Amino acid sequence: MHTDTKTPSPGRDNDPEKCTRDELVRLVREQRQALDALNGELDGLRMITENVSDNIWILDLATLRFSYTTPSSVNILGYGPDEVDALTLERIITPRSLADAMQLLQDELARDGRPGVDPDRVLTHLFEQIHRDGSIRWVDIHLRFLRDAAGAPRAIMGVSRDVTERRLAEQALRESEERFRLLAEKNPTGIVVHTEGRIVYVNDFTVKSFGAASADELIGRPALDFVHPDYRAGVVERVVRILKEGGSAEPMEEKFLTADGRIIDVEVTGVPIMFKDRPSVMVLIHNVTEKKAMERELVQARRLDSIGRLAGGIAHDLNNMLTPVLGYSSMLVHNVTPGTEEHECLMQIEKAAERAKNLTMQLLTFSRKRTIDLKAVSLGRVVRDFEPILRRTIREDIRIELGIGAEGLLVMADVSQIEQILINLAVNAEEAMPDGGVFTISLEPVNRPSKPAVSNGVAGLGVALTVGDTGRGMDAETLEHAFEPFYTTRSNGTGLGLATVYGIVRQHDAAIDIRSAPGAGTAVVITFPAVEGREEEMRAQRPSMDSPAAGITILVVEDEEAVLRLAERILGSVGYRVLTASNGPDALAAAERHAGPIDLLLTDVIMPGMDGKRLYESLGRLHAGLPVVFMSGHHRDVLAGRDIDSAGTGFIQKPFTAPELIRQVRDVLGKR
Repeated sequence: MHTDTKTPSPGRDNDPEKCTRDELVRLVREQRQALDALNGELDGLRMITENVSDNIWILDLATLRFSYTTPSSVNILGYGPDEVDALTLERIITPRSLADAMQLLQDELARDGRPGVDPDRVLTHLFEQIHRDGSIRWVDIHLRFLRDAAGAPRAIMGVSRDVTERRLAEQALRESEERFRLLAEKNPTGIVVHTEGRIVYVNDFTVKSFGAASADELIGRPALDFVHPDYRAGVVERVVRILKEGGSAEPMEEKFLTADGRIIDVEVTGVPIMFKDRPSVMVLIHNVTEKKAMERELVQARRLDSIGRLAGGIAHDLNNMLTPVLGYSSMLVHNVTPGTEEHECLMQIEKAAERAKNLTMQLLTFSRKRTIDLKAVSLGRVVRDFEPILRRTIREDIRIELGIGAEGLLVMADVSQIEQILINLAVNAEEAMPDGGVFTISLEPVNRPSKPAVSNGVAGLGVALTVGDTGRGMDAETLEHAFEPFYTTRSNGTGLGLATVYGIVRQHDAAIDIRSAPGAGTAVVITFPAVEGREEEMRAQRPSMDSPAAGITILVVEDEEAVLRLAERILGSVGYRVLTASNGPDALAAAERHAGPIDLLLTDVIMPGMDGKRLYESLGRLHAGLPVVFMSGHHRDVLAGRDIDSAGTGFIQKPFTAPELIRQVRDVLGKR
């Protein structure tokens, strides 16, 4: 404290012994007033230090013990001032913080007194202190040296503030931010934040979905750069509405452009947020490209299935209509002198009927209602054996290249149907390459994503047959309708080429995919399940016109009058005795009226009232061991539930020629 007066004190300028009594009284009064003022200031300082929430302390550097601490030490340490004086630093500071404190003290003492180092500097540090109850408290400490008369550090004065709650809050905030960062970065949904139209944040999934090398490739760019032009106007409208009205936008399906040039289908939702204190929009992006592709495939499969059922029904009716045309023409051809005008006309009728028959066969193949003969075969052998036919089929300016890479693998396949696939694809390729090109057929082993359906299949292993060309390719719309029957871009095409291929592939439990683009050619990839076992030999059977022995009675039952009369004429022409009926009850009545034996039943499978199988069973009770030939405009896949494949039975597909019917009847009779 320093006291000053306006007039000189007698005690300073004169000898007190020479002062008068009044002067001495005044001197004593002034000194008492100065002392009272000093005591008042000390009381104020004591009140402040004893009631402050921060702990003020002095640590002696010689003993490293506290020589002074304020009562607030109880709040931070749980110890009062008298108790703190007896404590060592090891008791109240965690080992990690004590090591930091010792290192800090050592460093500061080493640099003290150096030029440019402020002797009155204040240091700030964060320490962990141990409370009396064993809990850890975080304290923010401000330190400075107290010095002796020579200026050397003798003690440390510090002010400690308990920041445990703040520290815990900061830690909780960091943990929360880390959790949300992980949720955002590792979220399997794309997250994009844009401010004033420019991207300011993207998560990892967005980077991956957009084909970018890193987030830096996207951040800073206009968000509309990645929106397909067809959707940009709608996106701008929704963003304006979100920022103006608040609330999230309804999920919308859009198309985005990726950084690597792809177009992806997405479902997006926009939400207004504050990002770095600026109004922004957070966009949640679900990549639904695969989902949309699967939906399109499902829709196409359902559409093709519906068309297939219709095609199968049409083919059945056509077969019934074609049967008398093809049958009668094949009979008359053998009865007319070759070279005559009549013979030539009949030949043209028969050829037209055969072409119509092939058309119905393609329809039935597409609808998966045509019976196939599956055998374990090597696709490599099938392709090599068929290559000479392909070379004679397509133009000379088209080069055929083979790449057989699955020699040892077998598949369950109908060889004639595989050849049909190759012919149909070769014809399409020839049309796509009017100026010549390359037609390729390759085979390679592949991994199938699911187990093969065939019983002896090799799980996960398949054979991919790829048939490609270097032609003009197909656009997206053509690809979408490629497998539909009667859809064609050719002026003289029937639209059944790829539809037939599709049907054959489905019957083989295989998968098919077309890869094409305008100007980039076409590749059709068919994946068959691989099987184990040995390759089976194929033996072709050809129709015969050999006449059977006379004296055999055949009962023919058919609800189509024209087919019934045709069968009667064909069989009668080679010596069979023929009984006819147009339905099951009439057939039973005809059998009862007939005095002799009935040697064979030729019956349609599906008829009104009593079908062919029930008729056969009823007649079997009258004529034990009666052989039967079933006929139908449907194929056997449709008839699978009618159990027509028992011993002693045969089957002939409508439409049929006279030699085909005679051969089938002869074969069944020969098994008696």
